[in-house]
Amino acid sequence: MAKVQIKSEKLTPFGGIFSIMEQFDSMLSPIIDQTL
Repeated sequence: MAKVQIKSEKLTPFGGIFSIMEQFDSMLSPIIDQTL
């Protein structure tokens, strides 16, 4: 169980980065569509 907790703690920052990237993509996709 301890190993699983350590793995989850190491993966949480990456998950946060991916969620932020998804948010930026959702925000920028309409802007990119307008420019194109």
